[in-house]
Amino acid sequence: MRAVNLIPQDLRRGGGAPTRSGVGVYVLIGGLGVLLVALTAWVLVNNSIKENQTKLVQISNQVVVAEARAARLKPYTDFSAMRKVRVETVAALAASRFNWDAAMRQTARVLPSNVWLTSLNGSIAPGAGGGGGGSDQLRQQVAAPALEIVGCTDTQSDVARVLSRLRQMKGVTRVSLGSSVKSDSAGGATSSDGGASGSSGSDCRNGSPLYPQFQIVVFFEPLVTVTAPASPAAAPSAQSASATGAAPSATQPASTGGTQ
Repeated sequence: MRAVNLIPQDLRRGGGAPTRSGVGVYVLIGGLGVLLVALTAWVLVNNSIKENQTKLVQISNQVVVAEARAARLKPYTDFSAMRKVRVETVAALAASRFNWDAAMRQTARVLPSNVWLTSLNGSIAPGAGGGGGGSDQLRQQVAAPALEIVGCTDTQSDVARVLSRLRQMKGVTRVSLGSSVKSDSAGGATSSDGGASGSSGSDCRNGSPLYPQFQIVVFFEPLVTVTAPASPAAAPSAQSASATGAAPSATQPASTGGTQ
């Protein structure tokens, strides 16, 4: 009797090549896998786009709310900036202003009782007006606040005493003598340094050859230069006008006149 193998040819171990139907199954499975991957990727991308669109809407709403809040708070920020500029402007003006009141008080305290003045001129810079003569030349040498004093006393020794006392004033950096002059018998004038010199302004000697007339320049510490800040764009225009109007002039005359 002959044995018969009932196992299909394509399922036999070491059998022949797979049939056409077996290849088609593999192709179909591969196509379904690719389609599944593509579908999964499309779903993920679509979900990511929708999520980002939702975040964009939320951020846009937050921006609108923040802009509205900033618009409500803008007057407060403008006022704060304007206040800061005004404070800095006032501080700058105060730092650049010389205290003539204190200078006058100190001068009145240190001058001896036997001194009488015909001219007392204060300026914060050279060329702002002075007593003329020798004192005017000395005034040009230092760019700082100064007092130009013209007066008389009893003797040349008293002039030296005046110089010594003026140097004791607070804030004084230099005291310079322009001239110290006595009238001679011929109607002229001789100075303490041996040269001829004329008086500036009224002659406090009243024609007497006994009293010397002196010209002295007292220099104080230089002013601190501070630049006032510019006004912000949000500040009203009246602010800059008031700051400009409050700025000190180039000269601040302290006092001019006779004292006896």
